[in-house]
Amino acid sequence: MGRELSRVEDREVTPFYFDTETFPIRPGRQAPRVVCVQSRSTRGDYLELREPGLDRVEAALRSGALMVAHSTAYDAACTIATRPSLLPLWFEAYSQDRVTCTLVREKLIRVAEGSSDRINSWGLLDTLNRYKIAHSFEDGDKDSPDAWRTRYAELDGIPVEQWPEAARRYALADLDISEVYKAQENFRALPDQFRQARADFWLYLQSASGMRTDPRAVEAFARKVEEEHEEHRARLRAAALVRSNGSKDTKRAAAHMREVCDAKGLSVKLTKTGKKLVKEGAEPDFEKYTALDAEQCRAVADPLLISYARYGSVGTLRSRVQRLQRAGSIPIQPRFDVLKKTGRTSSSMGAVKPGRPLLAFGDQVQNLNREPGLRECYTARPGHVLIAVDWSGAELHSLAQVCLWLGLSSELARTLNAGRDAHLWFACVRSGWDYEWAKGALAGHEGPEARKKVKGARQAAKAFNFGFPGGLGIETFRLFAALSYGVEMTEQEARDGKAEWIACYPEMTDYFAHINELIQSGAPLVHFKSERERGDLRYTAAANSYFQGHTADMAKAAGWTLAREYFGVDVGPLNDARPWNFIHDEHMAEAPEGVAHECQVRMSEIMETAGRVWCPDVPVRVEASIMRHWRKGAGPVYRDGRMIPYEDRDLDAGTERKIREALDSGTSAIQASWIFGIEEARCHTYKRAA
Repeated sequence: MGRELSRVEDREVTPFYFDTETFPIRPGRQAPRVVCVQSRSTRGDYLELREPGLDRVEAALRSGALMVAHSTAYDAACTIATRPSLLPLWFEAYSQDRVTCTLVREKLIRVAEGSSDRINSWGLLDTLNRYKIAHSFEDGDKDSPDAWRTRYAELDGIPVEQWPEAARRYALADLDISEVYKAQENFRALPDQFRQARADFWLYLQSASGMRTDPRAVEAFARKVEEEHEEHRARLRAAALVRSNGSKDTKRAAAHMREVCDAKGLSVKLTKTGKKLVKEGAEPDFEKYTALDAEQCRAVADPLLISYARYGSVGTLRSRVQRLQRAGSIPIQPRFDVLKKTGRTSSSMGAVKPGRPLLAFGDQVQNLNREPGLRECYTARPGHVLIAVDWSGAELHSLAQVCLWLGLSSELARTLNAGRDAHLWFACVRSGWDYEWAKGALAGHEGPEARKKVKGARQAAKAFNFGFPGGLGIETFRLFAALSYGVEMTEQEARDGKAEWIACYPEMTDYFAHINELIQSGAPLVHFKSERERGDLRYTAAANSYFQGHTADMAKAAGWTLAREYFGVDVGPLNDARPWNFIHDEHMAEAPEGVAHECQVRMSEIMETAGRVWCPDVPVRVEASIMRHWRKGAGPVYRDGRMIPYEDRDLDAGTERKIREALDSGTSAIQASWIFGIEEARCHTYKRAA
């Protein structure tokens, strides 16, 4: 082969294309042992057994080559698990923008052109076909249960020359990533490829490490969910909305929805498909496309429909808890998608194909609902605690920073830089309160009635601050406020509130004008700093993307710095910790209890540094907490100058009384622990003597 160079960020580098075949992925083993390594460079193509193949990978890492693979994070993790001495070399190569991924690049390209939603598979074969690139894969190579892609452990240690021809052909076919890489070079949407590749890598390492569950909490939560499931099932069967086998009768439920809407004078909402057909000029077919989602069932305030929606939600919870039960002592290893349209990540349980071995016990751990007991199913290992650090009002800071970069004078930036709570500030603007008085009232200094009043106003302000920046219309906003914050508003109250919000932050008028101009131009949205593009925009998508995407970029950058210390590349307190979970603007770690305080201080430093880099004119501060079980309401608690687990905090007499009353009324100790945010063993101490 002739000399091949690639221009990356105005640098000419030599690409080293590679792939690995490994032992099978299994629950608890997300970075299995390497069997062989395939590689392509200027010297030729190679298919080598484990040790010589890893030697070649190591030489490429040391040489300054550009490392290229499809799902690079997986292959890098497997090489590290097989040869741990490669870990610092991989981290340095990633840090030097010398590692990229054709899968991540493909996502960047398709997000930029606005077609990512229409792509169901991002695998190498699908990508080759999208570019119409000739390849050596044959039918069944990827999907057949007997395909060699899952059987290379059978060939471990056997000289490559003795392998079946199909096994050699399949392995070498993976080197067609070089043709994908070259085809992708024709697209401009790649400035963010190295940041996203880094994020993909640390997210994969985090997932491979996994999250421990508490079997007692899982069983208690399972019993609670099962009881509620049976309760809703009995009610809905009596109303003929659920069949004897437990399946929902959507036709009868839709008819009941229309009857309720007719009786209350409400309009019948359509499903997304129904709305799309109406938009295309079809007559609305309400019998076929009546919306029965949880939002609509709650909006019509009919007890039976609310139970119908809840039945579906509880069914989902049943599936989730059954997965946690099956996992037992095996860690939960969620599958992370590094790049959605907004720039955010997502997590899932991963694909489970019928008749195929289970690859992992996964879970959707980024957007868990507030169900008491669900988060508490997750806990730290013995002797360890969980640390959570998140930015305070990250997306508001990002919005203010974007406004400044757009050349707008920002009242939101001034509010945040003054150290004010933006939600409390807008509540004061609406209510005519003095900010310091309201702050004191919220802290309980003005009595329980004043605290309740201010707390309610602040909750309503959250709906405005988080709803309107994304371009919500009045009707959609009212639903958002009710479902997300429990704030009910009339149409006029919502309109008046929006006018007050715009008056408080007048830059938003110009921000929305910019969004309109962007939509009308047909140009892609280009994120500040990362230069990532998003195309085929709609109004609300564009309005949201600027600040959601910027916050995601900031969080991914912080994640990389944290990972360097977690895995010992950089020396620091986090060498004793390990990554545990990532939730959009929150990083979670697990650390020995004795050094948890030092670890949360270091995590806070790293994240605040990222907050200053990515929002230089509106720096973002963080909030940290330590806990024994994962708890949504955990906050910082200090004793003798050190942060301690939230469950170990001192309780006031009122809370202690409520715990006793709950236990006396039949609430189990473990359920009381979910409600009051303390450990089960501590709840037992509040039980009255028989």
